[in-house]
Amino acid sequence: MVSDLSYPPAEGLHQQTLLLVRGLKDQGVEVELHGFVKSLRALDEEALYREHGIAFASPPSEQPRSLLVSAIRNLFPFSRAAGPLRRRLYNLSQVDVIHFEGIAACAVSTRRLASRSILSFIDPGSRRNFRFFRQADGFLPKVVYFATGFVYLGVERLLRRGNPIWHVVSDDDRRYLSEIHGFDAVIAIPVSLPAELSGEEMAKPEDFAGEAQLHRRVDILVYADLRQQHMRDALKVFARKVFRSYVGRRAVEFTILGRVELNAEFASWFEGLNYKFIAWAEDYLAVLRKADIVLLPDSVGTGLKNRAIQSLAAGVPVVGTSIAMEGLDLRNGIDAFVVDSAEASKVPLQKLVADRALRLRIGEAGRSRVIQEFGTKSVVKRWIDTYSEIQNA
Repeated sequence: MVSDLSYPPAEGLHQQTLLLVRGLKDQGVEVELHGFVKSLRALDEEALYREHGIAFASPPSEQPRSLLVSAIRNLFPFSRAAGPLRRRLYNLSQVDVIHFEGIAACAVSTRRLASRSILSFIDPGSRRNFRFFRQADGFLPKVVYFATGFVYLGVERLLRRGNPIWHVVSDDDRRYLSEIHGFDAVIAIPVSLPAELSGEEMAKPEDFAGEAQLHRRVDILVYADLRQQHMRDALKVFARKVFRSYVGRRAVEFTILGRVELNAEFASWFEGLNYKFIAWAEDYLAVLRKADIVLLPDSVGTGLKNRAIQSLAAGVPVVGTSIAMEGLDLRNGIDAFVVDSAEASKVPLQKLVADRALRLRIGEAGRSRVIQEFGTKSVVKRWIDTYSEIQNA
């Protein structure tokens, strides 16, 4: 049961949902898809079934508000959206496991369903917002983040009813939930790589990374979801403290993947740079193939980052903050460069820009590090093992 889904997938979580469902079906597991969407217009059900053989078993319910607001509404027994789904689940006696994905879907779970349920928070909303609180500037943003974190904490506590299994994608978040809630039934299963990045048939790193080098240019791809205030703040700091040193250097190009349209404020951050700004990439792998280096400036967040794992799997050397790389067992300076601040990224970037052999070496090591743990088959197997444990309990 999903909290939100779009097709074509507009969010990394939506892509992960489809990867898991498709992987389970490939292994002969029968899957029924139910749940919610924020916008029915963003879900092309015909294309989803035509291209992947995936369809909703019951019409998805539209919940356009935030996932937290939807979760609070769904907690009520007679919720207009959650009530019919809850009754349907009670009648699905042939279903062995109910996998609730995202906080809004998790709120549909009840004590009666708990014994065959797994509640997948992905990453804990309480931890994420408490981190935002610590980083925020100004009294009002701090109040908003703290209050939101506190509400998330309350919803999480309510979802302990019946002692279901909880799931997050990183060990750091697993430890956080276990400690703050005193709840031991928390597991960590990571996100998975799409087939294009996890298959042996994929191009070797020396073919993947360095395409721009054929044109005697080094391309630095910067992932920055500028819909989020904390990402705007982080990118602004990197632009001021790191990017300025590349002003006027035509041999270095920055590609900013921003998830929003370029405006005057953003453009002012990159003044004098050789750059291109991409609001949305229909084929993000094509953008990744053209990159020589990936920069991840995240300053706050939780969970495993799709963009970090996928960049590493593509064989592109990554320079990222410790937040961006959280949950990944990487050797700093060997598999990737993990930095604690914008200033600390300057030297690794300079080294990678100047040395193609170093780029290839770091890219190969990073790919080798993540490909086994995050390959689709490996992750799907862990899910099937977990489902079997719930079924046999």
